[in-house]
Amino acid sequence: MGLGLAWLLGSTLASREAFLEETFDQTFLHVPAAARQQQQDALGISQDLREALELLEVHQMALQEDTSGLGERMKCSAVKGGEDDVMARYEGRLEEAYLDGCTIVCPLLSASWGPLAASVAALQEDFEGIAFSADLYLTPRGASGFRLHNDAQPSFILQVAGMKRWEVYNSSFPRPVREQTKAGDDAEALKMGPVVFAGELEPGDVLHIPHGFLHRAWTHLEGPSLHVSISPLTLPSVADILEQVVKGTPKDDIPDNARQFWDQVLEQAAKGEAAKAEGEWMRRSMPFAGRQGPMHRLANKRALPIFQAWVKKWREQLRIPLAGMLQVGKYEESFDLAFDTLLDDSAGALKKAFKGINKSFQISSQVCASTAQEFPRRRAAASEGLALLNLEGPHSQVSSVTPENWPFRPSLKLDKILEQMRQAGSWSSLQELLPTGSTPDDHMELSALMSALRRRLVLVSSYQGEKITTTTKTTTTTPTTTRTAATSISRGQK
Repeated sequence: MGLGLAWLLGSTLASREAFLEETFDQTFLHVPAAARQQQQDALGISQDLREALELLEVHQMALQEDTSGLGERMKCSAVKGGEDDVMARYEGRLEEAYLDGCTIVCPLLSASWGPLAASVAALQEDFEGIAFSADLYLTPRGASGFRLHNDAQPSFILQVAGMKRWEVYNSSFPRPVREQTKAGDDAEALKMGPVVFAGELEPGDVLHIPHGFLHRAWTHLEGPSLHVSISPLTLPSVADILEQVVKGTPKDDIPDNARQFWDQVLEQAAKGEAAKAEGEWMRRSMPFAGRQGPMHRLANKRALPIFQAWVKKWREQLRIPLAGMLQVGKYEESFDLAFDTLLDDSAGALKKAFKGINKSFQISSQVCASTAQEFPRRRAAASEGLALLNLEGPHSQVSSVTPENWPFRPSLKLDKILEQMRQAGSWSSLQELLPTGSTPDDHMELSALMSALRRRLVLVSSYQGEKITTTTKTTTTTPTTTRTAATSISRGQK
């Protein structure tokens, strides 16, 4: 079974080159699970959410051990319909936030979950050196984590377990850069034309959403949802590259007569022009030239003509708002000298601008390799720790669980189960607590609930750094001491 684009797109992928040149970050795409056949099984997560808590435990271990060097950028959070400071209410207790209707977001899941790291590594090879990241979104039944919004990077949405309804719209301000993305009422005002997609995603379905497309998603009361969003970490826009080349050009290469215009106008002009309606071409992602590959992988002599065409177009576009100033003779000369310098002497600065992309790819590849190595040990430890939740028998603290000190809102079925536990003073197994006919989604909610109680009341066990302590046994895990220098990896909020 192939990974990378073949894994994501299945039989809809005619060729890698055609997808990169004609579809990626340009056209919305829905790939049904049937077109991917058995590809969705590659993540090692069953479709009934039984491994969802194990996945979170593995991610927490990776965060605490931090062999990847990503630190707090891997920290999970809770979101709820655009509300502010949601996670502060729960003091970091993810299960409680989940049971209160919050979506759990775990960034950089590809730095903790081994099978996903392998898939991301293959995807990066398909994109010839563009670093990618995969983030997890776990949403309880009848909930929505985000209001209508758009993002500054394209995404592949992979539905892993459960179902989720999505709506996708075109925007009247396409292809925004990060500072121009919108959410809530501001995003609603940008909706343009009929809905591009409205439907339920089932396990194995994939969406490709170009950057700037407006979208929102929510679960129904029937059950929760787990999906993964896979996006580029470093995919600069045309404006980004122009700005980096302008700022990266050595001052000695800039003619004296052009220096003032260069410093005072040109260094800020790329982002300024990109913010205008007519600057959409500058907000486009760095192009992939079919079989020639992405622009940053081309030999400079082939990438340079593409860049020079941008400079010529930018020159004519910028001339219009500066027309009054350019009527003064010396400014006209400065303007022409600056752009002539960009056209003739920018090869070195262009090469320098691509170094950041290549560095992020190298770091991400190291993180994926490290994750694959550490994953079996972490998963075994997480599985053992969560299995302790099934221990039977009385426990003195169970009777202290009352509705008044539950900071979350479980379903009615789970509310009754908790009351039975409190009255009996017994910590029973999942199988005994769940009534006959319970669904896998009930298992997920109850597992989250019991895990939340475990953390709050220390009923059975607690994960403390490198050690899992229980009432019956102690398992000590020894993380590797190798750290990957990953200081360059960063991304915006989904």
